[in-house]
Amino acid sequence: MLGVRRAALAALCLACCTTRALAAGGQCTQPLPPDAPALDDTGNGIQLDADRADLVRDGLSTLSGGVSVSDGQRAFSAEELRFDSSRSLVDIDTRSQYRERSLYVASERMRFDIGAGSGRFEDSRIILQEIRARAGAEVMTLSESGTAELTGVRYTTCGPDSEAWALHASEIALDRASGLGTARNARLHVLGVPVLYVPWLQFPLDDQRRTGLLYPRIGTSSRNGFDLTWPVYVNLAPNYDLRIDPRWLSRRGLQMGSTFRYLGESQEGSLRYEYLANDQRVDDDRAFGELSHRALLNDRLSVATDYAEVSDTAYFDDLGSDFDRSALTFLPRQLRMAYTAPSAYTASLRVSSYQVLDPSLLTTERPYRRLPQLRVEAVTPGSLFYTRAGLSSEYVAFDGDNVVEGQRFHLNPYIRSN
Repeated sequence: MLGVRRAALAALCLACCTTRALAAGGQCTQPLPPDAPALDDTGNGIQLDADRADLVRDGLSTLSGGVSVSDGQRAFSAEELRFDSSRSLVDIDTRSQYRERSLYVASERMRFDIGAGSGRFEDSRIILQEIRARAGAEVMTLSESGTAELTGVRYTTCGPDSEAWALHASEIALDRASGLGTARNARLHVLGVPVLYVPWLQFPLDDQRRTGLLYPRIGTSSRNGFDLTWPVYVNLAPNYDLRIDPRWLSRRGLQMGSTFRYLGESQEGSLRYEYLANDQRVDDDRAFGELSHRALLNDRLSVATDYAEVSDTAYFDDLGSDFDRSALTFLPRQLRMAYTAPSAYTASLRVSSYQVLDPSLLTTERPYRRLPQLRVEAVTPGSLFYTRAGLSSEYVAFDGDNVVEGQRFHLNPYIRSN
């Protein structure tokens, strides 16, 4: 979910997708018109089909009446077109349709060089099926490399029946090879209302992770005033990344947050930290940190660590977080190790504690710390008279503040059928 990627635009699209239009990745499907020209991949060269034709060998031919042209990789359809066989040029002055593997264009005027794979389309409606996006453009120029240059553009990934968001720009370049789109003089419209202007903007056309700005989050409240977060994604390596979250709260100040994620062959985890220096409303520094780590030390031994801490009990109520924790009364902390011998026994050791977030709780209402908790599950590897013997056991040492402490030992031997 992180990264300057297609999902960043899809987040805005969720509001406009109908239930029948939702597709993989959270984006909307962009269906082609039922009369879109079909691609002929038989490899028989350029195929012409029309009701009437004025053909000229190695010259300009005129075709009319349900005209279709296809060369296997692309197809054209119109009521009338001119075809120059000497240069493989298609020239259409009426409404026409153009299609290739991942691109569909309906335009009012079009000129296309089949040999070079380049063309110019005017007053166009465009569907990019591969990235589930659609656009409208006054002029679109398609190059031989597959790059599309659009002027007077409206671009969105919303479904065909709605437009919760759209990017309007004087120019947009779509480079499908690199997976990047570049807009100039761009205005972001949400529900038809312009909310953001940038002179230059780059956005993703695929799922590749890239360093750059994510879309901002904007809000307001009586506690925090104007609230703006503009995340920055840093693609450090294929198996780890970093997101930085500068957040400006007009009544409190500047908060900095960051999330580091990593993934290895036998381990994964994340580290998050938020810090607000000198909160203007409470005149104090405030912070939140969290670590989550999972690792497999060998084929049988695993370890898991979860640790979280906030500077004060009102942190989540005042500042919130990417995680919904305003209703929590405790922040859990634990270290767990487990050893598993298949078909024989499993042993686990856990040490757990917590941070109280609700100071009104009585000491008797707070959970005990477990220092430690040891569990052993065992069963005989073989059977005797179709039965196996087993043992389920647990030892826990309970620790607390100003409460009765104690230990618990549970032993449960059993016999079960094989």
